[in-house]
Amino acid sequence: MQNMVDLWFGDSYVLGSELATHLGPYSLNDKKHMPLLSFVRKQDRPDLAFPDIVSNHRNITYINYGIGASSIETQLNLLTTFCKHTIIDDIKYTAFFCLPLQERRFTIKNNREIKQICTRKFWQNNSDLEHNFYDTTIVLNSIYNICLRYNITPYFIPTYSSVMLLEEFNQVPDSAWLIHRDTCLTQVSWNFKDIINWRSIEFKSNLIYRMYVSPCRNHPNTYGHQALADTILLKLKSVK
Repeated sequence: MQNMVDLWFGDSYVLGSELATHLGPYSLNDKKHMPLLSFVRKQDRPDLAFPDIVSNHRNITYINYGIGASSIETQLNLLTTFCKHTIIDDIKYTAFFCLPLQERRFTIKNNREIKQICTRKFWQNNSDLEHNFYDTTIVLNSIYNICLRYNITPYFIPTYSSVMLLEEFNQVPDSAWLIHRDTCLTQVSWNFKDIINWRSIEFKSNLIYRMYVSPCRNHPNTYGHQALADTILLKLKSVK
């Protein structure tokens, strides 16, 4: 049987952010599963996050390329680097791209410094917010075609907000969306998607928040991660 590996790309969600605050720190020096170990922050517990749950249920080893507050463009950069330097020909890879907010940006300066731009104000102050629909479309096209080039099975998962694309340029088929881009993983799993409203007093009195988020503030608790994992596993069954 061919060796199989799951690749996980995403932001603080795939790192289990805030769980360490309530359940203790991540103490594993596990560069096999976490090659970007230096990006694991003191509040992160990737060993309790939904990627760990899903891949362990599938009995498949995994590599977690999560970076907190990162962008969709970051995932393209990490995938490209992986394919150039790390990929092994006789392994069958499945890549899960857990997409964050489209407003986030990623750039590499002339001195090769990587810069993450993680604020809505960047777009509100500099451009029409809809301009990022085109950027997202082109980035996802690149991710999809790189995966095809290297025989990686790609699945796209809007994590906590829907993804808007320009259809006339879109090359990613609906079959590659494990969760349809008109909705998102939290919407399907918890029936709630607007992460920005989590900071409101009104939502914090909501049963959904108490069940899937609290005592965390803006990220899933362990029950929330289990619900996200259950949704992904159910969707994977339907595509086989």
